[in-house]
Amino acid sequence: ATGGREVRYELEARSSVAASTFRTSTGWDVVLEEACVSLGPVYVYSGEATAAIVPRLYDWLVPSARAHPGVDHFAGGEARGEWLSTFAVDALQPSVGRVGPLKGPAGIARTVSLNLTPPQPSTSGNVTCLRGHQAYVVGVARREGMTVAFEGGLDVESAGNRRRIQVPVNLEVDDGIRLRLVIDPRPWLDEARFDELPAATEGSRSMIAADSQVRAAWFLGVQRSGAFAVETEP
Repeated sequence: ATGGREVRYELEARSSVAASTFRTSTGWDVVLEEACVSLGPVYVYSGEATAAIVPRLYDWLVPSARAHPGVDHFAGGEARGEWLSTFAVDALQPSVGRVGPLKGPAGIARTVSLNLTPPQPSTSGNVTCLRGHQAYVVGVARREGMTVAFEGGLDVESAGNRRRIQVPVNLEVDDGIRLRLVIDPRPWLDEARFDELPAATEGSRSMIAADSQVRAAWFLGVQRSGAFAVETEP
């Protein structure tokens, strides 16, 4: 009763990728055959994120405990909407998929907070693509006559804030809008060195191991600017 006018709106998701072929900053030409990610909960906040909107390499090395009412890394502000479940997104599918309804007080939002959460029995969407991981990719990378067919999953432990991604926004939350998460898998592997993956036997793929450089690059890449964005309609 102390908040503003309550509004209801929709949460959606889509890929920004028109083509699954791209060149990385390390000089690899990559063709993604599969790319998916599990997201949720999702929070829409009036306040701006602080340290969490940049890749948290320090938090990866030295997890730290913080106390804050609700979700941390915010100086004040209020929740303008929340989706408390999880959903799987095909990061190569540009068509819009409905996630579910949001409600909260009308007004300006400055941050959308996402979580990379392991798939649950209640997770909606194409859960099979995840193969039990928070994200999964299948593809082929080529450079200077070398071809590496690869696949693997990304698992991020819950220590500190390693699973949390903050997307800065500037949008008006109001009745009937559609808030759309836009996922771009190309930054995920932009700094991957595929030649460091173990050689695969004929007819198989090189697996992305948890201790590999590709996995480390993926962990940082999924938090890069452009990996996740938000748009609204109208």
